[in-house]
Amino acid sequence: MFRHKLSQTGIPYLIFAILLIGTIVSVENIFSSKIDDVAAIEIVSNSDESFEDASLISTSNTINPKTSIFIQEIVNSKISFTDIKNHPHVQALNEQEQIEFYQGLAQEFYNQNDYNNVIKSLQSFTPNQRIEYKSQFIYAYSLSKSSDWQAAIKQYQLMIDNDSQSQAATLNLGLLLKKGQLCKQAIPVFTKSVSISSGTKKAKALSGLAHCHFTLNNFND
Repeated sequence: MFRHKLSQTGIPYLIFAILLIGTIVSVENIFSSKIDDVAAIEIVSNSDESFEDASLISTSNTINPKTSIFIQEIVNSKISFTDIKNHPHVQALNEQEQIEFYQGLAQEFYNQNDYNNVIKSLQSFTPNQRIEYKSQFIYAYSLSKSSDWQAAIKQYQLMIDNDSQSQAATLNLGLLLKKGQLCKQAIPVFTKSVSISSGTKKAKALSGLAHCHFTLNNFND
């Protein structure tokens, strides 16, 4: 009877998640000791480091080299976003070139952890445009880093609606819901994340799932 009750709680999820995280980190530490340029992944359950960033998300490469160089120069110059918009070079771009310019500009700002300017660069585009240029994830991520949780949740959901197999977006949506103490909504998201993910993403999803079941006292679900 006790064993049956225990299996119905969130505790087995938590135990499994802890074991899986420990195994993954141990394996990664072994590889990092052999290969100097491979950094060990640190999982901190209650910090922003638990969120998946865009370092492994492919982005659009349609920007021509001259525009790419100009973007790097203009970002490094540290001028205001208003001055960027009014820059003669930017004003001279046609509509398609401006779309590509601002997508590339957002990526460069993201590389420098300038999340407010990522948002400014992308907020005028529709979700479909951001999805087409593969910048929807960095837009949602930047919103969450700027503490605009509700907007970030909405943008991650839009991305998932377009690609239901997006591992990083699904995990981050669950983590945001958990962080906002919306565990009831987070549980199905984490469950989906567990089913489509592997490695550290799956471990994080299992940990989040266990946390939410425990928080809601789901001992009989």
